[in-house]
Order: sequence, then C-alpha cells, then structure tokens
Amino acid sequence: QELIQLLGGTLLLSDAPDALRLALLDTMIPVEVHSDEDVFVKGEIGAWMCFILAGEVEVIQERHGHRVSTDSHIGRGAFIGDVSVFGITKRRCCTARATADCKLLVLCRSDLEAAAERHGWPDSLAVLRDSATNRRLMADPESFIRLGCFQGLDTELVSTLHRVSVPFLAYPGQVLMREQEFGETMCILLGGLIRIEREGVLVVELASGVAIGEVAVLGPDRKRTATVRCQRTCLLRSLHADVFHEILDRFQSDDAMKAAASHAESSVASSRTA
Repeated sequence: QELIQLLGGTLLLSDAPDALRLALLDTMIPVEVHSDEDVFVKGEIGAWMCFILAGEVEVIQERHGHRVSTDSHIGRGAFIGDVSVFGITKRRCCTARATADCKLLVLCRSDLEAAAERHGWPDSLAVLRDSATNRRLMADPESFIRLGCFQGLDTELVSTLHRVSVPFLAYPGQVLMREQEFGETMCILLGGLIRIEREGVLVVELASGVAIGEVAVLGPDRKRTATVRCQRTCLLRSLHADVFHEILDRFQSDDAMKAAASHAESSVASSRTA
C-alpha cells in the first residue's frame, strides 16, 4: 500500500487508478545502485524508466565537453527515464548518476503499455500512447525554424539548435519556471498546454509552437518574469543559454548573420514570456 501511495504521489501517475498502479508494481524490478554509479548513460538505448525508493540521483548533461549537473538531489518519489519509456527517444538524452546508494523500481515500456491497455490509460498520459507520432514531433526541426524568436537566423543554425536541445516531458501541475528565479534555459513547447502566471494571476494559456523562458537565453536578464505551469502533459525541448551562444558564435561568419542574431535577441527580450 505504501508503494501504491508513492506512485500516486508522482506527477506521472497522480490520476492513475489504484488497479493500474498495482499492476505496474507487479511488473517492476527492484534494483540497487551504489553511490557514484551510473543508472543510465547518455546515448544508450533504453526502453525503461525507474522510480526512486531511496537514495539520490543527479541528471547530467554534456556541455562544452564537460559533465554538468542539471538536476541534482532527485530523491524518493521521483522518477527518471520517462522520455525513453514512452518511446519519445530511442537513446538516452542525458546521464543519470547515483549520488548516494539507491533503491530503484524499474518499469519497462512493454509492461507499462500492457498494464495501461488492460486497466485504462490515465487522462494525463493518453497523449503519450502514440509513441511514433510523438517521436516524429520531437524530431522535427521545423518546429524550431518556424518560431518567431528565431526569425532572421539561418535555418541551418536553427536546425543545429534543434539537434543540441534536449527533449523532455512535463506533467499537469508541474512548474517549469518560477517568477523571480534565475534561469539559464528556454523551452520549446511542441505539444500540450501551459499556463503563464504573474504574481499568482493567470496571464495567458499557450499551446504548442511557442518558446518560453527565451529571455534567459537570448536576453541580458536571467530573472524569470513569470511562472510557467503545465495544464496538460507537455512535450518540450530545452536549450541552455551557453549552448545557444556557443553555436551562435560558430555560425556568425559575417556582419549579416550578426545583425540577424541581434534582431532575434532584441525581439525576444521585448516579448518576455518568462
């Protein structure tokens, strides 16, 4: 019963019926990982995810040839690897490393799909049933090229930004950005619905095809100007400021490109979505 409640406390399975949670528990494999061991490594093929019962894990991205923690001290009740288990990507987009001895429950994609088909997909996860469509959506660089914040930039540059951005999923109620906090990433919303709030008041709801947090990447001010909260399950790609500027410098081979980049930065800074 404690484990069922733990699963129910996650954003992933918060609206799942107990029958589904119990069925998933029956298929999960307990695994122990020692401190400083990798749970999975970027580039590996994986069709499973895990829930953390005890211990802590950090998520690591490669930046400038160095391993940089992007989400540290993920502990009991959290989960990692959901992008792979839902078939959004075939290979891991990051490395997950234990920072303490961990007890994990591993869930395979085939077991998740079988249990959900038998007991019903939760409303929040129904959009993730069609893994092939979602995988194509995540892999499509046109979603970047068409964005207003990249207007004026070379299409090859934007395609490169798409390749180095990181796909991830977010769930109803999850806060992507908080007002007044400092941030170094922007996100491209490819599917789902988000809520923009200022001082706790709804400003607007936005659907797919928008950039959020772009001021932190393209503008001079790293402070978030709004809170961004998921209303529905969202498919996104994130882009770190350092990565963006490194690639921008690589492509700025003439004055025209620099002028286009400057225009993009000023237009985004004036929009200030978060």
